[in-house]
Amino acid sequence: MSTAEVLYAVQAVDSLEGNKRRAELRPAHAEYLGTIPGRVALGGGIVTEAGQPATGSFLIYHAATLEEAKALFENDPLFKGGIYQSVTWSVFNGAMGSLLG
Repeated sequence: MSTAEVLYAVQAVDSLEGNKRRAELRPAHAEYLGTIPGRVALGGGIVTEAGQPATGSFLIYHAATLEEAKALFENDPLFKGGIYQSVTWSVFNGAMGSLLG
């Protein structure tokens, strides 16, 4: 990550049909992530309980601007496939924890 980049976090909540679409879009999603190496600092599905199906996604992107982070997210097949009912963005200011090194 360059000094000009910021960490942008997005929490996206699935629509009622989102989980069904998620499974069919997963291969294209994985392929897309392979085209943007180093841009996703952290990402994964949100679940209500361990072992349950995902109810949304949480990702943190390395990006110079919020617009750049949004473009990375909006080009993802999961977003393009319309699985999310809501999306919330914020700047992530990591302060502590084992993931921060």
